[in-house]
Amino acid sequence: MRSGSIAVRQLRHRFSKGFTLIETLLALAVFGLAAVVLTTSFYDAQRALEWEARSLTYEKMADWAVDRILELKLDRDAMEKGDRVSTLDGGNLDWTATVDDTRLLDCFQATFSLSFSAASEADDVPLTVSRLVYAPEWSEDKDRALLLKDKLERFESRKARMLP
Repeated sequence: MRSGSIAVRQLRHRFSKGFTLIETLLALAVFGLAAVVLTTSFYDAQRALEWEARSLTYEKMADWAVDRILELKLDRDAMEKGDRVSTLDGGNLDWTATVDDTRLLDCFQATFSLSFSAASEADDVPLTVSRLVYAPEWSEDKDRALLLKDKLERFESRKARMLP
């Protein structure tokens, strides 16, 4: 009898050294789930970084484009009409401008609406850039006269307040 019980103990001891199939499958499932979560979070972080870098690039391109548009010294109607130009990446830049009068003589608030459409992407990237523009040629004589009259009246009222 003793030899039989020793053989059973040795047999049990040999089988108890490793993992069971269920334990192995459970460990693989947990590892697979962790791998999926880590891969997904890494992919999302990478996409967020790419989007941030792309948006900064578009902002720089928008500033550059507005500077080039202002260098053209277009008249006010052409500025408000806008245009479409090709970009270096093979896409397009559509722009229009809204020009508003300011209280400063010959200065205007120009708000540019820019839409970049890259050749490699389907989405448009709309941006808005505002600039204070000095453009005496955009002023009309009556507007200039009204502004000068307003300035003179404010000057006279300040002058009258200062004198005893």
